[in-house]
Amino acid sequence: MADPKARDRLDRMELDLLDRVSARVRDRMPDRIPADWGLSHADLHRGNLVRTPGGDTAVIDFDDCGWGYYALDIATVLSSVLRVCDAPSYGRFAAGYLRGYRAVRELPPAMARFDEFLVMRDVIILNFVLSSANEAVLSWGPGRAKGIFDLMRTYAETGEYAGHLDLAC
Repeated sequence: MADPKARDRLDRMELDLLDRVSARVRDRMPDRIPADWGLSHADLHRGNLVRTPGGDTAVIDFDDCGWGYYALDIATVLSSVLRVCDAPSYGRFAAGYLRGYRAVRELPPAMARFDEFLVMRDVIILNFVLSSANEAVLSWGPGRAKGIFDLMRTYAETGEYAGHLDLAC
């Protein structure tokens, strides 16, 4: 976590889990090769996707744009959908999203480590909610943080994270 205020809001067990999970993710990160790393949106969630009057989808809110893993943008989109639907609906959306992505370009090789990118996205969310002073975020943030820690416990035990995809299909 980048923000000290966020770390200060965690208890010893949460800090230990976060450290274990972060070390596992760090160890599994692929090298930064051009097929995996470049200019990315860095906040590509469903709230930053809008429908145009012509029926197309457009992307907004480029203030976090920068250099990063393309797989993190994919994880951000899919994790934002996972939170609002059931597993079958998520599976259908993910398959369609990846089909559309592949129609434009190959999936980045780093997608072999997709679970780690899902974890990374949730660490970004944890940092946001735990460092926030916004009253609205403080109302839903603790519940969201608890849910993320539950997912991280499962990841620490199994190596799979909620939203896992079998990309061999």
